[in-house]
Amino acid sequence: NTKAKKGDFTGSNPPYGYRVVNHKLYCAQSNTPAIVREIFKLYINGKGFDSIARHLSNQGYPTPAKIAGKKNAGEYWHGSTIKLILQNPHYIGDLVQGRETSRSVTVKTRENVPKEKYIVIKNAHEPIVSREDFAMVQRLMDIRKKNITKAKKHLFTNIVYCAECGTGMWYRQNRDGYICGKYAKHGK
Repeated sequence: NTKAKKGDFTGSNPPYGYRVVNHKLYCAQSNTPAIVREIFKLYINGKGFDSIARHLSNQGYPTPAKIAGKKNAGEYWHGSTIKLILQNPHYIGDLVQGRETSRSVTVKTRENVPKEKYIVIKNAHEPIVSREDFAMVQRLMDIRKKNITKAKKHLFTNIVYCAECGTGMWYRQNRDGYICGKYAKHGK
């Protein structure tokens, strides 16, 4: 907590598009800051999380896990990753830490902390996205969240598997049948 209150970045991996030098965040020297800007632009222009993830995968952009050097890094972007990037206040230059905590020393499960207890330092580092764009994305996320209908689980969803890749098949009502889950998420 003391380091976070002093303005030092205390996380294990910096946010996508940043690098850590002497416990401070700086824009990365790669194309990742431009990718973050593109994610925000695409969302403002009406694309959804999965659509943006498919676009980035098709462009061949490295995923955050690949940039972080994780052994289990996948080649595809996921909608959940896009959502986390769009919600991350680090991209407007604010250092927000203490958003999660571990339950205890022995349990690895993480818990969310109430917003009042966050450690926030405004303008701690160079922003990648403007405050106006970030605020617009948050408003759009709230509006779009209300319009989402939950998919109905069908009888054989994730019980029947694709013969080509082994991914679970998903039922699609508009096709009146099942399609490969990998195809549904990532396209051809």
